[in-house]
Amino acid sequence: MDKEIIFETLVDSASKSGIQCFLVDAIHSNNQKYFEIAARNVKDINLKLTNKNNEKHPALVLATQYNRAKMVEFLLDLPNIDVNRGYPLCDAQDSSIECVKLLLTDERTNVNQNVERDPPLVFAAMNNQAEVLKLLMEQPSIELNEISGNGHNALTIACDHSSIEAVNLLVANSKVNVNCSVARRTPLVLATMRNCPENVE
Repeated sequence: MDKEIIFETLVDSASKSGIQCFLVDAIHSNNQKYFEIAARNVKDINLKLTNKNNEKHPALVLATQYNRAKMVEFLLDLPNIDVNRGYPLCDAQDSSIECVKLLLTDERTNVNQNVERDPPLVFAAMNNQAEVLKLLMEQPSIELNEISGNGHNALTIACDHSSIEAVNLLVANSKVNVNCSVARRTPLVLATMRNCPENVE
């Protein structure tokens, strides 16, 4: 208990950068209590924080990358959180299905976010993240045939990366355009080029 009082006192008098360091350390060490104290005291929870690898991400992205579901849940309850800043829905896919589910239950989450990066559906298909792909495909606002900045959609990227489970899930959905083309190559051509008979079937 004394440690918490000391921590709260330090946070109250800490500089902006000091509080941000507390926040990053709390995420890394998975200390929920200290995380909540720091998150409540940081002036802008959406600012990019520098992690231990010298990468800059908002707190929500860091929490998803480190599979901190309770921290993600806490952040989503903050009224001023930007749930789409820094692509948390894509970053969560590599670490935590629980964090993906939390993000998808928040009505502010843009499931088709496509700025400087592949949208979440394309990202999941490329990495053969079948469980994430299923969850995304269940979203009413999902755009199944959206073309990413790289010129692919979920089906073409799945074929191009030989993501068998993703291909099977996508072609089973009648709303997915199996005849779309990327640089004049259909999913069938891409699967053949990758020498993937499973995709061709």
